[in-house]
This record gives sequence, C-alpha cells and structure tokens, in this order.
Amino acid sequence: MVMVSGALIAVAAVLAVVGLFVATTWTYASLVLLCLAAALLPVAAARRAGAAGPGAGAG
Repeated sequence: MVMVSGALIAVAAVLAVVGLFVATTWTYASLVLLCLAAALLPVAAARRAGAAGPGAGAG
C-alpha cells in the first residue's frame, strides 16, 4: 500500500507538470491524486505497523 501511495505521488507530479503547459484540468487531477495518496499513507503505515507485531524490531 505504501508503494501504491508512492506511485500515486509520481503520477500526480507528472500530471502537475503536464498541467503547467496544457490545461488546468490536469493540475486539478494531480491535486486529487495527491489527496488520495495522502489519505492512503496513514492507512498503509497502520497496516505495516500491525503486520510487524509487537517486538518486531527487537534484535
């Protein structure tokens, strides 16, 4: 899920650059993707912390 969030950020960056030269619709699409990635990131972090379990870093 963290990889999905990172991919969404990469796509949003490309759309933002395209939006600078073509139409504002692409800029708005990039903002929507950034918001979606920002919403998915805490969910992904919580899933990863839950999957590791207690004492996962103890060595």
